[in-house]
Amino acid sequence: MGANKDIGFEVTLLLFKKVIHVLAGARDAGKDEESVKALQDEGVSAE
Repeated sequence: MGANKDIGFEVTLLLFKKVIHVLAGARDAGKDEESVKALQDEGVSAE
């Protein structure tokens, strides 16, 4: 399951908010950067 869009992104966000350490990736570096920014905007620590 990808973590950069749709259900994968939402599951990743929920896990981060539950303080579960998550390693998330994407095949497309540009989309990966967008996802990191979106997660950071939600208040989670993402790189």
